[in-house]
Amino acid sequence: MPSKKITAPIEPGFIYHIYNRGYNYQNVFFYRDDYLLFFDKIKYYFLDYCSLFAYALLPNHYHLLLRVKDNIEKGSFSRQFGKSILS
Repeated sequence: MPSKKITAPIEPGFIYHIYNRGYNYQNVFFYRDDYLLFFDKIKYYFLDYCSLFAYALLPNHYHLLLRVKDNIEKGSFSRQFGKSILS
């Protein structure tokens, strides 16, 4: 795993474990609708760019296991992730 100072590029054809947690371990999901909104954003922003294999949504963080599709331009997944509210 790279250090926190090094940014690993996300490249087509590879599998990635992406996770994030709330600031100071605070909750990011409060209601059922928050989880549903998260899935709507996944569908809207990511499913054209990757395949989602597994996920875990906990009140204060989330995990995504995904594979970036082979046919996308290098760097496009990272740009798309930056556009979403998940980053």
